[in-house]
Amino acid sequence: TLPFARAAHAAACVDHSQMVICGGATGGGSLSSDELYLLDIRNEETSQWMSVPVVRTTPGRRYGHTMIFSKLLLIVFGGNSGQQAGCDIWILDVERSPFQWQEVAELLWESVGPFRVCRDGRVAGMMVFFGGQTAENKSLKDTWGLRQHQDGRWDWVEAPATRSAPPEPRFQHSCIFLDSKLLIVGGRGPEVNKSVLQMNLRVAQAMQSPEISTLLLGHAHAAVLIRGL
Repeated sequence: TLPFARAAHAAACVDHSQMVICGGATGGGSLSSDELYLLDIRNEETSQWMSVPVVRTTPGRRYGHTMIFSKLLLIVFGGNSGQQAGCDIWILDVERSPFQWQEVAELLWESVGPFRVCRDGRVAGMMVFFGGQTAENKSLKDTWGLRQHQDGRWDWVEAPATRSAPPEPRFQHSCIFLDSKLLIVGGRGPEVNKSVLQMNLRVAQAMQSPEISTLLLGHAHAAVLIRGL
């Protein structure tokens, strides 16, 4: 079963040979279904797409959302339903059958700020996101981490303030962690950015990387970590 063509969807690796995708936009104002698809390439000769059966409530159709796989959980956050930006969180335990999405309803969003479409990375068991765009089309530059405690509680933690200036506000950028450094690439803001920026979450210091600052202007692209690069 092949997924339909789409853009602004979310993808996450379940392991080194399996990837899942969900959501996205198909053009002309239409949205993809919220069906979950898995690409299994453990055997290159028989690699294939398959639809993942899910019971009960789903996160709903959306685009511009984020999804990661952490601690046996698929975690979906935010996005836009085509009518408004959202700030909901959904989790799916891949070891519990039958598969079903569960909304994390205990978090209060007054502290985190406005609804947004954002980009994320993963470090130290947290889902970390930087920036995004609000329902009022305002680009953001804050950094937050979503974590789950051993007793099952969820909460948000804001990255500490830095003496140096944070990266410019943006959305449709890419984020990826290299050890404790969050690499933020491109995106859209007041104007399309071309700088590659990194934020060291361990010392909370943001800096530009001039040695790789000659990238072409870009947004809505992807970043992936391959053998440490």
